[in-house]
Amino acid sequence: MQVTINDRLLPYYALNDLLVAHANPAAMTSYTLQLGTVSEPQRSSGLWIATAAGSTAAIRAAGGRMLPCVHGSCNIWMREPYNGGGIATV
Repeated sequence: MQVTINDRLLPYYALNDLLVAHANPAAMTSYTLQLGTVSEPQRSSGLWIATAAGSTAAIRAAGGRMLPCVHGSCNIWMREPYNGGGIATV
């Protein structure tokens, strides 16, 4: 899995999973998810992205689902979503 942030390709690969979060673990992470022409700004403590091989570890412990190893897509899980002080739902 390769990662691009703000059009900059990171120089390393992720084999199993990746956590996108603020450098300060106590800080809120702000990001925009985009699929085609639809985008949505979000805020949370971070975003887990896991391949099928990585879906049995941290992302599963956070509440995500385990994928079969032959599955061709990634599992994405928002950690601790922020919704302006209301009750969080996922």
